Amino acid sequence: MFGCEKKNVKWALTLTAAGLLAGCSDNTSTAGVISETESGKTIAGIVTDFDGNTIKGAKVALMRSDFIAVRGNPEMETTTDDSGKFSFEDIKSDSFNIQVSSDGLLDFRNILDITKLEDSVYRFEVSEGSNLKLELNAYDLALGDTICIDGSLNCFIVNSEDVDRGYILADGIPSAYFEKITIMTAEGETETDSVYWSFRSEDTLLVTRDKPGYLVGLRKMTFNDSVVATLKAMDSSITLKHIPILVESKSETVPTLIDANGYEIDYLLDAKSVKGKEVLLMDLPEISANMLDGNVLSLREIEPTYLSLGPHPYTFYNLDAYDSEGYYGTGLHLDSTKKDLTLHKYADGFPLFEDGSLGFSFWIKGEAPADTGFTIFSSTPSVNGGFEIRQCSKDPATICTRIYSGLESASTDTTLYGSAKILDGSWHHYFVVFVQKHLTIAVDGKTIRNTDIKISDDFSESQFNIDIGGKNAFNGEIDEIFLTSFDDSIRAKGDTTWQQLQSWLSVFYGLQKEPAILD
Repeated sequence: MFGCEKKNVKWALTLTAAGLLAGCSDNTSTAGVISETESGKTIAGIVTDFDGNTIKGAKVALMRSDFIAVRGNPEMETTTDDSGKFSFEDIKSDSFNIQVSSDGLLDFRNILDITKLEDSVYRFEVSEGSNLKLELNAYDLALGDTICIDGSLNCFIVNSEDVDRGYILADGIPSAYFEKITIMTAEGETETDSVYWSFRSEDTLLVTRDKPGYLVGLRKMTFNDSVVATLKAMDSSITLKHIPILVESKSETVPTLIDANGYEIDYLLDAKSVKGKEVLLMDLPEISANMLDGNVLSLREIEPTYLSLGPHPYTFYNLDAYDSEGYYGTGLHLDSTKKDLTLHKYADGFPLFEDGSLGFSFWIKGEAPADTGFTIFSSTPSVNGGFEIRQCSKDPATICTRIYSGLESASTDTTLYGSAKILDGSWHHYFVVFVQKHLTIAVDGKTIRNTDIKISDDFSESQFNIDIGGKNAFNGEIDEIFLTSFDDSIRAKGDTTWQQLQSWLSVFYGLQKEPAILD
């Protein structure tokens, strides 16, 4: 099996304990070594199980790191002898992969540079392989498409069963780390992609979009009846996106979760106490009625291998000087010792009127004062317009939103919207949304004003700050100031009533008032 004449022995990679393989060269054993002959390099090794027993008849393949299994055979293939030994001779490249298999047990080695492995000790020890659960929408895979893990013997063709269930479920993958995959469509197109796929023995690597992780288990999130009713009342084609929700977790640990569409559920803030309960603030990437089973949303718990966290499209603030329960604390960019507080445009990296939209909400609790005319919030005024949230002049128990349009016409310069009689000593939630030249106001989750407005074309470009308070101070409590922006997806095509936005506001309120339960 081994030749005795060698030239310039330069490498001595022992793939197993010394002396297990017999051979000869310059009075030095060639057992389990890499050596160089006139025609190329030779590598020898031994395959064992976990207990150290040698394995006869194990299949051993040597391939380049860019090898694609469906395009041909590995550069070299062999099987182990009665003593579990094998060798490859005349190896032309310095870097390669070796994959070993025996009755479903696997091992894998990535040799990056054969010249740097002198005197290293190795053992090919086969063990249970790893599994892959690959969501088809992660790479827009369709029937007949093929996906291969470069540098391995593993390729998978999408069949009708995969299409019906929405994912590929494959086993027999070696416990190793891979950096590249190749996708070949049924139409003959080819695409490669860099990945971070780290497989572990007996674990299932779950790949959804760009969020790989080890599948740990299934979890369920239970919503209250009012939220479910709102979702079921929506048009079936509507999906609400990126809703920050409060969740009461029954788990002692904070699980990493993804939804049915493969979106990671990010935690926006650490656990906080709300009415005696420890809750989490989560970003729910998507929710619709058809994702629910009754009141339950099924989620998957994963142990992430790599997470690509991007900026969140919203910011919460907590006012210690005004609040009574302190739901959230974020390290405020606010001077809470003054009545004329200012939320700066880039506080926590969030600009007002991002992409021409602004969502602004808060919880408020107060009694109707004897005097009128106080301002709760106001944006920086300019010739292009602005807005205030203030006490309405006709009823001291009522607040409303005053819009300064920035238009030259005096008749449209100032208009009041969203009058709500909520200064009654109880907590209420007030939400104002600008999307281009449309205004929606919701109180306690119910839309009270939903209309196009006449404002300057430069209205959104002039808003830099939101001031808290004004000439006449508001005597009451304000909590959980929330800012967000909305992209075009907040309004479904052809939706003249802005139902999707109204539903978003209702669900947001319902899940702030009564947290979902995570089991």
